[in-house]
Amino acid sequence: MNNHVVIAEDEETIASILSQILKKHFNYQVSIATSYAQAYALLESVDPGLVFIDVNLGDGNGYDLLHTLISEKKRSAKVIMMSAHTNDSESLDEFIPEVDCFISKPFDKGEIIAAVRKVLSLDSD
Repeated sequence: MNNHVVIAEDEETIASILSQILKKHFNYQVSIATSYAQAYALLESVDPGLVFIDVNLGDGNGYDLLHTLISEKKRSAKVIMMSAHTNDSESLDEFIPEVDCFISKPFDKGEIIAAVRKVLSLDSD
């Protein structure tokens, strides 16, 4: 897998925590976008192997960003969607198999590590 990860998360604290986990446990290069507009621009300029997308971005919808990702060549990236609203996971049915994993917030470090290992088919370290 390409070791570049894009995090589209409007809550900077959550984005920072995710970044720290990904760097420490997987040694990934991480780019953070704190808005839909930033995420869209970032995905135009990089080719990530993994993308974390918050369902509710401040200036846009994570589902719209997912559609953009699906329709463009970046779809080779694995996608982990995140939301603080657990009922959002029910909406993901229309995107399966495009969404590789859904994580409810709040989450813990173990959930992130397990999700990354699952979607990237990694063995335990």
